[in-house]
Amino acid sequence: MVLVQNLSGFVVGKVTKRSRFGMDQARRTVESARWCARFGMGFHLIDAEWRENYPGPRELAAILSHTESLDPSLRTIVTVSARHTDSMRRIAEYVEASKGHNMGLNIVAGNKAYLSLQERGRSPAKALSMTVRHVRGLWPGGMVLIGAEGLLETAMRLAARFDLIPFLLMDKGLEDSVGRIRDEVGGCPIAVYAPFLISESEDVSLIVLRSLYGYVLRRGWVRDAVMDLGYEPEGLGRRIGEMSVEQIRGMRPRLRGLLLEAVSRLSIAGDQGHVVAGLRRLKRLNVGMAAMLPIAERVDQIRMMGECASRLRDPA
Repeated sequence: MVLVQNLSGFVVGKVTKRSRFGMDQARRTVESARWCARFGMGFHLIDAEWRENYPGPRELAAILSHTESLDPSLRTIVTVSARHTDSMRRIAEYVEASKGHNMGLNIVAGNKAYLSLQERGRSPAKALSMTVRHVRGLWPGGMVLIGAEGLLETAMRLAARFDLIPFLLMDKGLEDSVGRIRDEVGGCPIAVYAPFLISESEDVSLIVLRSLYGYVLRRGWVRDAVMDLGYEPEGLGRRIGEMSVEQIRGMRPRLRGLLLEAVSRLSIAGDQGHVVAGLRRLKRLNVGMAAMLPIAERVDQIRMMGECASRLRDPA
């Protein structure tokens, strides 16, 4: 599996969520690729989420060609949800479009929020297993990440058998999950997904909570802790969605403290020195790929993340 084995060191890349771009997703995805090339990102991971956000095969081929005209070493990684009913056809189209290009695939079970009622009924573990077998039958040498959220056992088994890269979320149990993969799978590369915000504001954690409250409240341990304090997670999420940063600051101290702890576990936010320290922590865990989602989809965020990544590469 040549492409997986060629991954070495610690690589920082950008995540692009096409659902943010509305009707302008084709142009904005190419723009995002330009930012990645300009600011030294090691890879560009495109996340579709909804079915209508997948790039078609022609669009993907154009993205790959444009990206490689800017930086031939910049790998484009495309996410496919295994539980989408058209995932097998889509993967075959993407593998065909990848010929002669620097591409990878990221196979995930899929968040039920982006699935039809029928798709939600599919077993996540079975869907991942079937899709991985399909991918390896078509593309035995390609780089393939496998989403491990809620499916660590399945992801480890498939990673060991099919030479995949387990893809974890930055979360409370990250160190334990990395340790288990090292013990049970060996020296395979590991990827970690983390939202980030680079800011010198003293309110940066409150700003992140205001932006990521839905993501934070989907974590099981956060939901349990919130309910232990007497709050219903969905109702709390609706309330936070209507709050200003100042109102979040005025929350009851125990609730605010819990949610800000969750922010610190689930994301990397602060000034550039703090972000570099967060990336170094991932590197010390022997993580191979840091897939960084900008909470604010702005060019200054990608530029500063590129600067942070370059500080890690600098032996000084």
